[in-house]
Amino acid sequence: MNNQIVINNITLINFRNIYINLEISLINDINKFNFIKNNSINLKDSDIKKFIFHHIIYGLCEECIKFKKSNKAILVYENTCKSTDEIAGYCDVNVFNKLLCDVLSKIKGKLPINIFFVDNSIKFSYFKTKPKNGAVRDMISLIDQSISNTKNIDISFKKIKNIAKIYGLTFLSADYFSKLRTKQLFMS
Repeated sequence: MNNQIVINNITLINFRNIYINLEISLINDINKFNFIKNNSINLKDSDIKKFIFHHIIYGLCEECIKFKKSNKAILVYENTCKSTDEIAGYCDVNVFNKLLCDVLSKIKGKLPINIFFVDNSIKFSYFKTKPKNGAVRDMISLIDQSISNTKNIDISFKKIKNIAKIYGLTFLSADYFSKLRTKQLFMS
């Protein structure tokens, strides 16, 4: 599965690939702290939400740091979790997708990567295989609009630091934000 597609000086990044890379470590961390009970994960538990925030933000930050193109980066989110994924063995896939969407909505605009949500009628691969499709063109137009309407990310990362504090995300240290700040300055 292709992780990135370049269209109109925009690089679309498939969140699915980021999710696949972090899913096993997410489940392992949840298991390590004994939050898997009766082969089930309680997605309403605040500690589980902390793990999910941690892994999602970490995955997105790592993607930002390793992003090498001069194009504007757009993270494309579609219903990410599939019934064949490891997490599906521990919880309801629809509930987990809703939680992922909520997490991404909360951090949208707080990191140097734009997040764009697509509905189920458009698959990420359509941006490459069906670029002249009307629905795909509409999505690209909406993405272009969202980029032009997006304000620059606060270089101090104050909002994401607040989220890190609320959810106890200790990996988001000053050094880590320094790397992100450098990358953001380079991209702008």
